[in-house]
Amino acid sequence: MSREDPQLKLRLPEELKQRVVEAARRNNRSVNAEIVNLLEDAFITEVFAEKMERLSVERADQRSAAQAKSINSRLSEIEAKLDQLLAFEDHYREQAEHSKSKPSVVVRNEKPLSARRQKDEE
Repeated sequence: MSREDPQLKLRLPEELKQRVVEAARRNNRSVNAEIVNLLEDAFITEVFAEKMERLSVERADQRSAAQAKSINSRLSEIEAKLDQLLAFEDHYREQAEHSKSKPSVVVRNEKPLSARRQKDEE
């Protein structure tokens, strides 16, 4: 800092001024240098917080994209299995319709199993 730097007239509450004076004394700085340092730290912290927020949002977006990709992949697997099930259903329905149209084979003198059991028990 030089004497040519712009000056700023500043009003502070007495308590805050005392805190700045004490901090300047602890850090072996002038009050002006302490205020400049505090302001620079505040802006650095603000910039850091903004960068951290952006990184946090970017990571959340990346996680969301990865989750969406995983969900879409799983959904594709489920759709493929559902297509298989529907194909099996169509196949079995066609078989059932086809078997209805075939004449039944009749074996002479053949009684139902329940009738044969009754005869054996007698």
